[in-house]
Amino acid sequence: MGPIRLERFILLSGQVPLHIWFPQVSGLLGDRCTEVVINSVHRWETITIANGALLETISTRIPGDVTFSCLKYLSLSNITHSMSLYPSPRMTHLNLADIETQGITISLQSAPSLTHLCVSGLEQISDMLIDFPWIQITHFECSFGFFGEELSGIIQSMPNLTLFKLRGSSMISECISFPRLRMLMLVGGLRGYYTNVLDTKFTAPQLKVLHLNDNKYCHLSDIFQFLQRSDCQFEELTMNNIYTPRSDEDWKVEQLQKVKKLHLKQPDFGTTSFIQNLCYVLPELETLVISDLQLYDASKEITLVDDLTILLRSRLGSPVLQSSSERKCSLKSVTVEFEFDRRTLDMDIENTMRDFIRSDLVRQAGIALTISYGTHDNPSKYIVLNGVEQHDTETISGI
Repeated sequence: MGPIRLERFILLSGQVPLHIWFPQVSGLLGDRCTEVVINSVHRWETITIANGALLETISTRIPGDVTFSCLKYLSLSNITHSMSLYPSPRMTHLNLADIETQGITISLQSAPSLTHLCVSGLEQISDMLIDFPWIQITHFECSFGFFGEELSGIIQSMPNLTLFKLRGSSMISECISFPRLRMLMLVGGLRGYYTNVLDTKFTAPQLKVLHLNDNKYCHLSDIFQFLQRSDCQFEELTMNNIYTPRSDEDWKVEQLQKVKKLHLKQPDFGTTSFIQNLCYVLPELETLVISDLQLYDASKEITLVDDLTILLRSRLGSPVLQSSSERKCSLKSVTVEFEFDRRTLDMDIENTMRDFIRSDLVRQAGIALTISYGTHDNPSKYIVLNGVEQHDTETISGI
């Protein structure tokens, strides 16, 4: 877009907030285009700049007394020079990525509303951010490159964290307590590297949501020790590609008794009785999601139906084990997504699933039941709400 069209567009847009985005491959702006963009700085609501040279050109042209009065979100990557961010009274989100040049510093003149910080591809951050309001940060996400004292020092400067997302092989070297943390998300990284956060004396007494994604070397014993150490009563657990225990007794941890939502992705069940007895081991469970389940032989498919049958019977108050409670469990919603290979199955899964969906047991259970299944090219979805079957053959996400 040329300078005349750009200026006309900005003028015709009135006073609505502007979203500025320059990808890494964008070329340098001409003088006139740069002037047009800068003259509208008071309307910038989001800024994403991934071109270090372009960022330097723009920043040198902005008057020193400017205030970004409308700015809420700022994302900078591939920075090639030190800079001081202009006063931004409404900015809540700052994203910094792929800053490899040594000695670069970023200072904030004023950002009283900043609460969200996301960093990735940085080797150092504590020396990079000058006059940074760490104590304001409530949401912190970081990816790769932080080890030991570096990461420990950063997060100890953020006592008001309510969300912490850590991706990659980062390490925490010290005992740290997060008094206000309510959501913890640990992602193994590109190769499934194991984060050691749960190994340390890390504690979060107010934790409500725990997401563990692709931690191939993470064991439930680490998770349970962390929960017991924190003495938290959390309500939501998501585990992706983590081995599920062979014994139901392994799940009988006090901190799990209030879990209301359980999401298992790519589960590797030690024994199938785990599904059967969920209402027993997690008495407050309301929502169960099992996704990316691989079924490549007929016996597993039959077993899955049997397990779901026993689970729904427990919903109706039929005890699964002698030690189970006679009362109905809290389960309200069940979603199962699995994929099968027609080349290895000689039975009609379609009919098996249809018969199960239409059974009196499913109608009587009174839960929202969703079963998504099929091959990658031919997925199917069955939904039962309030005892009424709904068949959806649209493509299913994740299958």
